[in-house]
Amino acid sequence: FFVDRLSQNFRYDDQGSYYGELQNELEWEISSAVSYYNQTAYNHDRNRITKEQNTLRYNDGIIAAGISHYYTDELRNNTPLYASYWTADAAYQYNRNYRFFGIVAYDSEENLMKRSEVGFLYTTRCLDFGLRYVQNRRPILTNNTNTNSVDDSYIFLTLILKPIGGSDFNYKLTSN
Repeated sequence: FFVDRLSQNFRYDDQGSYYGELQNELEWEISSAVSYYNQTAYNHDRNRITKEQNTLRYNDGIIAAGISHYYTDELRNNTPLYASYWTADAAYQYNRNYRFFGIVAYDSEENLMKRSEVGFLYTTRCLDFGLRYVQNRRPILTNNTNTNSVDDSYIFLTLILKPIGGSDFNYKLTSN
């Protein structure tokens, strides 16, 4: 199983022709448990790759894991802005009822851990119950140049009554 999509936009007007970004999207199922995904954008005017996402996943029904890298190179007011994020996740299906999982996200441009999460989900025919601990660093706009993000820590309680529905309840942990 292999899928590739290549697209190029063109615009013709009074000023001549214009090439949009060349876009390529690739999905490859290497085996029944391993898959690879890539999305790439090439800017003709700048002669460079301006966006790329690569994801490698493994899922055999018991263990699921993935690693992903996302890169962008944008121009804002003729100034290049770079972003480079790494994300990794893993889950373990202990038995048909218990699933344990974790996620980390890292900003390599800022050298900063953006998000981490660990938890479990208990599933039965009529009820899902889960608990997870999440740490999230989110940017904020301030006049102070020293503080540009806030660290949030949450405990989430998930309760789903099937087929009625459910909710996520959270409790924010603060250092104050």
